[in-house]
Amino acid sequence: KELIMKYISTFLLGLVLSLVTYIAHGAEYSTEDAAAGVNTFKRVQDQTNTLSSNQILNLTNSILAFEKATSNELGVVIVKSLNDKPVQQVALQTAQKMGIGKKDKNNGILIFMSMSEKKISIQVGSGLEGAYPDIHAKHAIDNAKPFFKDKKYYEGLMNIVEDVKQKTSGEFPQEETK
Repeated sequence: KELIMKYISTFLLGLVLSLVTYIAHGAEYSTEDAAAGVNTFKRVQDQTNTLSSNQILNLTNSILAFEKATSNELGVVIVKSLNDKPVQQVALQTAQKMGIGKKDKNNGILIFMSMSEKKISIQVGSGLEGAYPDIHAKHAIDNAKPFFKDKKYYEGLMNIVEDVKQKTSGEFPQEETK
């Protein structure tokens, strides 16, 4: 009986850890979701394991709170390599594939980073370009560079996320539901 309880508790622990990991990392973007008209995307995608699970969860929670207060959508993607492509091109394609931003408002922003090439891009949907023009993106990246140089990637990304939130929070407020 003790052995059975040990197996059950081990199984349940594994199940809980798997569930926590799934929630922390979010569901993968699926073209089937896009085809069905569902605008789902993983807010923080780290394909390099640069960030810890807690850091991913903290970034995700910050983004989701922002999204709840506004209708703006924000994503963070970290990739290993650009495979000899320009960072702006890969970032834009990624933002489009993920479906960031409401279609009628085009109010999405993607923070995209490549570790091998040490490149970062902030792609801003046309609906937020007035509130977050390219000069703001450049300043946010410049302000985050000291963190990145010290390999404090979470701090640098959180710095950019907070800058985006601060400068775009008045755009497209969340509509009241009746």
